[in-house]
Amino acid sequence: MVQRVPLDTDYEPPTSVFSTSYYPWVDSWSSELLYAWCQSEKCKAIGETGLDKRYPLSPQIELFDIHIEISQTVNKPLIIHCVKAYNEVLERLRFHNYHRPVLFHGYNKSYELAKQLIAKGHILSFGAAILNHSKLYKTIQTCPLSQLAIESDNNKYLDIEVLYSHIASIRTMDVAQLTLALQTNFKTFYTL
Repeated sequence: MVQRVPLDTDYEPPTSVFSTSYYPWVDSWSSELLYAWCQSEKCKAIGETGLDKRYPLSPQIELFDIHIEISQTVNKPLIIHCVKAYNEVLERLRFHNYHRPVLFHGYNKSYELAKQLIAKGHILSFGAAILNHSKLYKTIQTCPLSQLAIESDNNKYLDIEVLYSHIASIRTMDVAQLTLALQTNFKTFYTL
């Protein structure tokens, strides 16, 4: 497991593997602190970062650009938090000519958008939404196994095994087979 650790100026980066970033809606940040933490050998990814249209976009774009640039500099993948801003996120990645792996956290959007993201080589991570939204089934069925991830998003009420079973059922495959594929994806994405 890779733990997401928010940036904090009061202590050093963790000694276990982690991902870190500033959430899109924060009011203040330090690019120097972000860069320092992301250089840590234990930092395996940068995120969740991205854009969230529930908040003003302009300051988020500046911060997202910093995350993208640091990701490219330290050669670590991005974990994207995106709310109603997929076009804008993809535009920023294009603007920066970004070619590292990207994982879209908590994917619960349309099959058409999923096809675009998959075509670009991005990874779609599914969480609790799959238990209540059959609209995601087609995406889960057709998403290449190598571009699929499952997450609990630290939901203490959700047993991750329920998600594994549910996705295995949707894909009509054995849970053990799915688990093995997802472990490979995890190790590849986080370069473990």
